[in-house]
Amino acid sequence: MKELLFSFKGRINRKAFITGWVFLLLLGLAFSFVLYSPAFVENDGEVGVLLFLPIQVFLVWTNLALQSKRNHDRGRSGWFCLLIFIPLVNLLYLLDLMLIKGVAGVNQYGPPLE
Repeated sequence: MKELLFSFKGRINRKAFITGWVFLLLLGLAFSFVLYSPAFVENDGEVGVLLFLPIQVFLVWTNLALQSKRNHDRGRSGWFCLLIFIPLVNLLYLLDLMLIKGVAGVNQYGPPLE
């Protein structure tokens, strides 16, 4: 799991990408519900704000790592991850990562995930 979420090297297939992406989405939603609960918001949200930044950094880093490895599986540079920050293009980009099969066999980023 550590290698999947934190490393930018290697390749992952569609199943691993979607599983990791859904996991991070649910984790982000769970953190949001906790941080915006009345217990955290009562004190002007100070505790929630202090916890929000490291959680967001974690979620962004792990999402970029997943996208980078999925791009490697498609035979592209990890820099394609920057497309996620362009509105509307990001939707097509995510569909590409989730639906289109990776390059068969070994490519410049290594062997495919089995």
